[in-house]
Amino acid sequence: MMHLIQVMPALPLLLLPTLAAASPALLQSRQFGLPGFGGGAAAGPSTVSITLNPSQKFQEIDGFGISEAFQRANGIVNLPEPKRGEVMDLLFNATTGAGLTIVRNGIGSSQSSANDWMNTFQPDKPASPAAAPTYRWDGKDSGQLWVSKQAHERYGVAAFYGNAWSAPGFMKSNGQDSNGGCLCGSPGCSCQSGDWRKAYAAYLVKYIQLYAGEGVPVTHIGFVNEPDISTAYASMQVNGQQAADFVAVLRPALNAANLSHVKIACCEATGWNVQRTYTQALSAVADQMDVITSHEYTSRISGTQPTELKVWQTEYSDLSGRWSTAWYSNGGAGDGWTWANTISNGLTSANLNAYLFWEGTQDRATNNK
Repeated sequence: MMHLIQVMPALPLLLLPTLAAASPALLQSRQFGLPGFGGGAAAGPSTVSITLNPSQKFQEIDGFGISEAFQRANGIVNLPEPKRGEVMDLLFNATTGAGLTIVRNGIGSSQSSANDWMNTFQPDKPASPAAAPTYRWDGKDSGQLWVSKQAHERYGVAAFYGNAWSAPGFMKSNGQDSNGGCLCGSPGCSCQSGDWRKAYAAYLVKYIQLYAGEGVPVTHIGFVNEPDISTAYASMQVNGQQAADFVAVLRPALNAANLSHVKIACCEATGWNVQRTYTQALSAVADQMDVITSHEYTSRISGTQPTELKVWQTEYSDLSGRWSTAWYSNGGAGDGWTWANTISNGLTSANLNAYLFWEGTQDRATNNK
């Protein structure tokens, strides 16, 4: 781990322009006007003096990362060598690439991989919530396992965040993993099929065990993604009370499986302001979880979250422009300078402990930065 130390004058963090974006439904663009830039002529060469004050420490930095969810990892896996190795170097090599240190993997819940969905490893509904489940692990996990193993074994990546977008459909009120619906048994979510909260906790425990069996340590686990919206792909609607309730179910399940070291994260809200509502509700179970997580789509980072827990920004991208390697062109959404300031804002104004971009790789038709 490392800590931020005081740097005077403050300079934005450089994000190498080799990362990529995907296409969730929501975005609020933001541009930064800074002296010497902002659409005018670039400033000429100048000398800047930087004074480091090692005695002034701020928050602990867990790292920086990306995701390869929704079949994006297969895009890497299917590349021929040496291109495949070159892409991995760009992402994880600390000398020739971005040196990313956190991988956020999607935990599948869908019955197929159509439309880039992520497959569940429990496709069949048990006779009851208490009945023994049947797991079907393909040893691939939409390509995410290969990328994770390489990141861990070749590059020393040690932080792996397993994040579910939804529980399997049979555990939910709407009977499907998409289009929202709530987790059966949660406060205010009664289902004829029974209470599936413990079964869902067991599902997440099994995911961690499957990855451990492949040599990849899942260090963080999240049980929902963007719980404040309903989407046509995997989604599950969870309010703050329901989130706190499930944390109190998941923590004992992890401990009972000798996974007390695995950290619980929540709740991946669509924006910083929405996440504040979840964070306040989670204060009741703050002693049972570890990390507050948020996105920046519906509202950008502004100030800190109301918590003493660590805080990660776990998904954001500009979603609009095309792929670019420009450090600075016009101050637009895809410029490296813009992203350096976006991350710098999170570290300095929100005291973030980690910043994760959305997809690390993408096709040419989609904005790649």
